[in-house]
Amino acid sequence: MTAPFARLSRPGRLLCGLFVLLLGAGALPLWTGDLAAQAPGQKKGEEGEEAKPKDKRSRKEEVEDEKPRKKLRVIDVDEKEEKAPRAPALDDQPADVDSALKQTKNFFLKELYHEFVKPHDLLVLSSQTRKKEYAIEPLERYYPDKNPKIVNNSKAVNYYNDDWSPGGRLMIRTDYVHQIIPFEDLACIRVEMFLADKRLDQHAEGSKNYVSRGGMLRAAVLVLSAAQRFHDSAIQTGKRDASDDRWDRVVGARLHKKLLEVRLAQLALYAADNDWRGAADHARSLAEAYPDPKDREEIAGKLVSFIERGLGPDGADDGGENRYKVARDRLRLLENLFPGAAASGSLTNRMSSQAKRLSGEAEELDNKGKKEEALRRRRLAYELFPRLPGLENDLKRLEGAYPILRVGVRSLPSNLLPGWATTDVDRMAVELMFEGLVRLRDDPKGGARYEPALAAGMPSLAGLSRDFRLAPNAYWSDGERVSADDVAVTLHLLLDERKRWEGAVPGLGKLLADKVELGGDVFRLSLNLNQGYLDPLSLMTFKILPRGVEGNELKRNKQPVGSGPYSYAGQTTLDGRKTARFTANPMYGERDNRFRLPRIREIQFVEYPRDDEHPADGLTSGDGDAEGVHLVADVPAARARTLMANAKVTVVGPLETRRVWFLAVNHRNRPLQDNPALRQALAFALDREAILDEVFRGGFPRKEVHRPLNGPFPADSWACDPDVKADLHDAVRAKAMFKQASQKEGGVPPRALSLKYPTGDPAVKLAVEAICKQVAATLPGLVLTPTPVAPQKLREDVEKSHAFELAYYCHDFASAAYWLWPLFDSEAIDRGGSNYLGYEDAELMALLLATTTHRDFDKVKKAMHAAHKRLNQFMPLIPLWQLHTFVAHRKTLRPTALDPLLAFSDVEQWTKEAK
Repeated sequence: MTAPFARLSRPGRLLCGLFVLLLGAGALPLWTGDLAAQAPGQKKGEEGEEAKPKDKRSRKEEVEDEKPRKKLRVIDVDEKEEKAPRAPALDDQPADVDSALKQTKNFFLKELYHEFVKPHDLLVLSSQTRKKEYAIEPLERYYPDKNPKIVNNSKAVNYYNDDWSPGGRLMIRTDYVHQIIPFEDLACIRVEMFLADKRLDQHAEGSKNYVSRGGMLRAAVLVLSAAQRFHDSAIQTGKRDASDDRWDRVVGARLHKKLLEVRLAQLALYAADNDWRGAADHARSLAEAYPDPKDREEIAGKLVSFIERGLGPDGADDGGENRYKVARDRLRLLENLFPGAAASGSLTNRMSSQAKRLSGEAEELDNKGKKEEALRRRRLAYELFPRLPGLENDLKRLEGAYPILRVGVRSLPSNLLPGWATTDVDRMAVELMFEGLVRLRDDPKGGARYEPALAAGMPSLAGLSRDFRLAPNAYWSDGERVSADDVAVTLHLLLDERKRWEGAVPGLGKLLADKVELGGDVFRLSLNLNQGYLDPLSLMTFKILPRGVEGNELKRNKQPVGSGPYSYAGQTTLDGRKTARFTANPMYGERDNRFRLPRIREIQFVEYPRDDEHPADGLTSGDGDAEGVHLVADVPAARARTLMANAKVTVVGPLETRRVWFLAVNHRNRPLQDNPALRQALAFALDREAILDEVFRGGFPRKEVHRPLNGPFPADSWACDPDVKADLHDAVRAKAMFKQASQKEGGVPPRALSLKYPTGDPAVKLAVEAICKQVAATLPGLVLTPTPVAPQKLREDVEKSHAFELAYYCHDFASAAYWLWPLFDSEAIDRGGSNYLGYEDAELMALLLATTTHRDFDKVKKAMHAAHKRLNQFMPLIPLWQLHTFVAHRKTLRPTALDPLLAFSDVEQWTKEAK
């Protein structure tokens, strides 16, 4: 019995004819199966009639243009191929095949596009005398080349005519089926044939049949992308049986591989034309489209070969300073697009090696007295690989472009790890060396705002998740790349309360999950909130640490490795004063948005330790370089008034901070714990305004500088309840409360309490002594003994060992959300917990937690005001004041912004004029 055949267009017959040849030669495996045809109704002229091309071009013209074709590469149909992720199509051609078909006038392109206007599978039927192909509707089931089975040994399928109109239905049986080729494979095979056709790009340019090689590749991408879109949609909608993983693992993987192969051929074409801009733009598209590491390695390898070709032999020096700069810029782009790729690593090593060679040659030339040639070699080394340790700073010194900023401090930093920092000087040092994913900036003109730090941009929102992408060119100061694993390790240290890590953030684990979800590569990650929160980004400003810091804290505290603009260079003595040096981190300046930063190459902390002097003295001594300083971060108000009259100095302030000062009360001390009347007596006995006038204001009017507090929140902030009295000082009430405390059964108040305070600031000493005098005068019989303690020891006594009764202490709010509940968390009273006061109050805790469970600001504000009233009623801590700060600097220094506490806001952008 002879099966009738529906007629296909010439391209379809050409394709299947090629398949027959390949199959006959045994070059291509078959999908042979148990499908065969029963005779459907035939159309007139179907049997044996050849379809003619619709193009007016004559067959003679076609033959004259034909040349021997390249042998096709066989597509291996191996069902063991691994599943590959699918990449979206690139928008470098018309939107779809149908649009391209209508737009083009080229015969060969029309021929190609016409075959893929309609998704279809190809059914090849065979009888004893002939083979015939049908374009049929895509099949749901996957038919491999190993004994496919079909229900009832037959199946009805719809087929298409030449113009893609419905052609009818076929009933197919086992014994006549020769092959079934999925649409996805048809696209791969036809593109292989199209790209192998040598005729197309050998016509004269301008000829109606000319197709450039780039045009051929674009057409191939268009066809393969159409097949990719069909495949993805068919899997999702059920047109392909998604339960059969072979659709993706075999067919999808082949299509993915072929599409990437063609796109890489486009990249190679740019390289062959030495068109770096085109190659870079195309690579950017590929980087976005192909997240799989294997694909990205292959793409990166193509770019590396492009860069290496322009770099030249390792030992060559043809005077190409510009050549080296070009290579360096291209490497930065490569690392930005494909961070962590092994191919870029090999190129980095090669460029680093060449830079070391050039730097070594410069030293030899220096020793021979050839200074100009030595400087030239160093410049070449810098243009090639500026990340070489010490190279940029050495070059800047030789060129006389090495600005140094000297900062006056009371004491040098001693704790250089985030979380370990105790003093403001410690925190300033940490600010220079470490970064968070984002950072909060206080803008005097626009209020506080968050901006990216280690993140490449602000995160995207997905429910309770925040999706980040790390800056791809971010490195640690030791040359290792910053990755999402570093963020995961840091977060685990911050949240693991069992390990009692020194830098743990109190209470953070209740709002932020101890889980970092990694994205498509090691530079994408998601942080997850456990619940909604008014200011979620404030939880994500924590400083990121490099992996391996745990267990090596003591070493890292002395030799910190950070990602910030500066690296710690140790301590020395300069101009007779102890000095801590921080030099520009060359790794920092390699990021796209930090290129060639910081501008100031070195920051020196200069110590002024004696009580009879102040760092501000250095602002007016010497020229600021041979001796003296350029900036002081915390100038007393009285000294600030004097400096305002100095023509060489700029005073910024008063600046308002989110730091609040209070007397920490140890509720583990029984008389203090059981007697709120005693705590209230202490609070009402203090004349805060008088102490501020006497010690801190330095002649400034009360309304301008420093404010007394009536609770643990900054004065006049939204968290303060307006119904609570602004000034708590009330001597009469203090005496009454002290009398009530004395009469309380079993609550006899102590006759003396120690009041610990940090050493290092004469003003603090005077303030504490004034507190003790006021208490003695207002509450006869109660003596507070001022006890000076080193800042590090005070932190240990208060937060770890709880070896205190009263302590002069402060709390810095991370943001204007005024997150306070960890300080009163009843679950954190144990040794080392965040509730170092040891105070338990279930009602207060419920109110403070309510501020974290609502995102409606009115509800949060209502709960916070209720908490403020309760705090005022029971006085678990004794509020003192909020101190403004003054920052003074020489006019030769040009800071872009100043942090009210840590000074160094945007320090990488600061500049300093030559003296």
